Amino acid sequence: MSGAASIGLDLGAGKCCVACVRAGAVKVLPNAYEKKTTPSFVAFTGTCSLVGIDATNQARSNATNTVYGVKTILGRSYWDPVVQKYASYSPVKVVDDGGKPAMEVEYRGDMLRVTPEVVAAMQLLKMRQEAEVQVGDIGGAVVAVPATYSNRQREALVAACKIAGLPLLDLICETTATALAYWHNRGSSVAQQTILVFDMGATKLDVSVIKICNKEIKALAVSGDDSYGGDNLDQELMTLVNEDFINENSKSLLDKPSSKLRLKLACEILKKNLTLLQSFEHNEDNILGELPLKIDVQRKQFQLLFAQNLSTKFTKILNSVLYDAGLTKDQIDEVVVVGGSSRVPFISDFLKIYFGEKNLNMTVNADESVARGAAIRADQLNGNDPTHVAISEMVQDPVREISLLATEFQKYLVATPDMKFTVILRELNNNKVIQEKITSYTLGRHLVFEANTSVFPKNEENDIVEKKSENNFHLDSEFKEMMNQLEQFEFDRITVEKDAKERVSGNR
Repeated sequence: MSGAASIGLDLGAGKCCVACVRAGAVKVLPNAYEKKTTPSFVAFTGTCSLVGIDATNQARSNATNTVYGVKTILGRSYWDPVVQKYASYSPVKVVDDGGKPAMEVEYRGDMLRVTPEVVAAMQLLKMRQEAEVQVGDIGGAVVAVPATYSNRQREALVAACKIAGLPLLDLICETTATALAYWHNRGSSVAQQTILVFDMGATKLDVSVIKICNKEIKALAVSGDDSYGGDNLDQELMTLVNEDFINENSKSLLDKPSSKLRLKLACEILKKNLTLLQSFEHNEDNILGELPLKIDVQRKQFQLLFAQNLSTKFTKILNSVLYDAGLTKDQIDEVVVVGGSSRVPFISDFLKIYFGEKNLNMTVNADESVARGAAIRADQLNGNDPTHVAISEMVQDPVREISLLATEFQKYLVATPDMKFTVILRELNNNKVIQEKITSYTLGRHLVFEANTSVFPKNEENDIVEKKSENNFHLDSEFKEMMNQLEQFEFDRITVEKDAKERVSGNR
C-alpha cells in the first residue's frame, strides 16, 4: 500500500462523491463527465449495466430496470416500513428475498434478483474506478455513513465494500466527516468550538453536536431520522401533481413504472428550482400515452405541503440532541448546514428562528463536505497526515435497534475500543421460562458490533434441552453469491466508463 492513494467516499442516496488528499489539499475527483457528483442510479439493459450519469440518461426509457437510492433500503428487512414505502414509489419491482429486499431486473434477456448490497457495490466500484483514472492505485478508502445508521446498516455497507473489493480503512459518520472538513478549512489556530452539524440528504436527516479542538473531534450527541429527507419532499410533490393529473385526465401517473419515474424526476427538477425561484413551470410531453404533464407550482404552495410536519420534526430532533449533549442553544458556537436537501429555503429559515437568528455556517460545500472529510480521515489512517487529530464517534445501540420498546429516538453509545456487553432475553409461558436467548456484543472493526447469539430451549424442569446458534446478518455463502453476481456486471461498466471518457475527450 506504500505510495498508493487513499480516498474518501460519500455513497449518497441521491448522489455520490469521491475525494482525495494531495500535498495537503483536499480535491474532489470529477467523474467522466467532469461533474463532481455522480447520480446514485444503476441500470440493467439488454447489453450492459450502467452506473451514474449513463444510467440516468436512459432511465425514462428503461424505468423497470433502473435502480436509484438503494442506500435507503440497505441493511433493512423487507417488511421495514421504509422499504415498503420505497417499493411503492420505485418503478423497479422490490421483492421479499428471505426476509430481505431485492430488486427484480431484466439483464441481457434474463430476469435477475439483485440485492441492495450488490447495487451499492457497483456504485462503490464505479467511484473507485473514477478515482484510479486520476490518482492511480487506491491503497485505502474511508466510506461515510449516516450518523443514525443502525448496526445492520453499517454491516450491510461493509459487506458492499467487501463485495466491491474496496480496501476499506474505516467507516466515518457523515456529520463527523463534515466536522473534519470544517476543522481542516478553519486552520489549527482557532480555539475550541462546539458546533451543531445539520445534515439533510435525500433520505435521511442527521443532527450531531460535536466538540472541535486542535487535536480532537468528539461527537457529544446524535439524533435524527434515518428515513426522512429530500425524497420525502419529492413524494409530497408527486402526490400533489398526480392528484391534479387525475382530476384532469382520470388516470394516475403512479400506475405505470415509466410515468412514475418521469414524475419522480420532474418533481426533483421542481424542488431544485423552487429553492431559487418563487414559482416554476415544467412540462413533460407524452408522459402517459399521448397525455402531457404541465406543472406550475408556487414556492409557498410547495412549502405548505411539509411546513407543519417539518417544523414539528426539526423541533423534536434539535431539542433531543441538545438535551443529550447537556447544552443549550446559546452554547452552540456554529450551526453547520450541509446536505443537498438543506438548500430548501424553509429549512434555513427554520434554523435561524430556532437558534435566535444565529448565522448559519454554509461555508462547507453541501454536496462535497462529507467526501472531503472522509478523504482527510483516509489520509490520516494511511499515515500521510501528521496532524494526528483524534476522532471520537457515537454508534447506535444495537439492542435498542431490535427492541420492541424502542422510543421515538434511538439511543447512541460513545464508541470505545473493544466495547462488550451481554443481553439475556427470557421467553415466558405461564410464568415459566421456556427459552433463553443470550447475545454477546463486541464492537469490532469499522464500529460494527459483532453479535454471537445462543438460544437455550428449556423443559418443564427448567433444564436446557439443547443449544442453538443463530447466524450473523450475512453468511459466507451469501457473500460468494453476491460477489459472483457482481462479476458478471463488472466488465460492462468498465467498458462504459472508458467510452464515456473518450466521449468527453472528443468534445474538448
